[in-house]
Amino acid sequence: RRRALFQALTDPSTNPARLQKLREKAARPGNDLLRYIAETRVARVQTQEDRKKLWYDLRYNRYAPLFLGQIKPRMKLWAAALHESQLPLARLPEVAVCGRSNSGKSTLINYLCGQYCANMRRAPGSTMELYFWKVGRPAQLCLVDLPGYGFAQAPDEKRLQWTEFTLWYIRARKNLKRVLLLIDGRQGLKPSDREMISYLERHNVAWQIIVTKSDKVPAKQLAKRITIMKEDLTQFRKMASAPIPVAAVKRRGMESLRDILNDMKVAKEVVKDGIR
Repeated sequence: RRRALFQALTDPSTNPARLQKLREKAARPGNDLLRYIAETRVARVQTQEDRKKLWYDLRYNRYAPLFLGQIKPRMKLWAAALHESQLPLARLPEVAVCGRSNSGKSTLINYLCGQYCANMRRAPGSTMELYFWKVGRPAQLCLVDLPGYGFAQAPDEKRLQWTEFTLWYIRARKNLKRVLLLIDGRQGLKPSDREMISYLERHNVAWQIIVTKSDKVPAKQLAKRITIMKEDLTQFRKMASAPIPVAAVKRRGMESLRDILNDMKVAKEVVKDGIR
């Protein structure tokens, strides 16, 4: 496998899809990553017993996650912006969620809080503005749902407008603490994702990769794809930590992400004293 990979790397005419498959076959995930995927059970369910248990949990167990020190914190739409004048005041630390269309941005925001406020649709390009969600009562963090890049069922003028404004927001917003870059676990890093990473690096914006829809990928294949991502991203200095695989709809793998975001929240006392 490694010999075939070396030959493909030296041949400039190699198809990128074939090269990606060869890299996945030759990848050797570490034991820590394999153990993490097994413990969090974010990968595709394999046995009939696990499928029954997952079905029972999703159907009968109420979802009330602990986030920002609150059980199932409230989500409130603060603003929907497509122009600088529509932006809310920079009072709360903001965490922006970006990625390709249909990568699961709105779904991730909903399941972080255990709410269903952000609009979730299958059609790519359904998010056409920047949506600012205040999280908590009192509000301690602002989650920003950014429009996706790539294919979208929208006019070209509209796509250009939200793309330019999104890029401006990322480089100019002073209280932006982190950008969560969502990567579809079924596809891995795409050229558009690499362009976004280069843009974030160029403007010194801290970012974190979240591997979404991990429940649709077998465990070994998921581990190999994450290993390849780590190899490709070691050169970047603004990456906050290693990629985090999640299965939001299956409610798995979210605790690690919540722990990271908990460190960015505003203390309750500060919010009560003047920020609402």
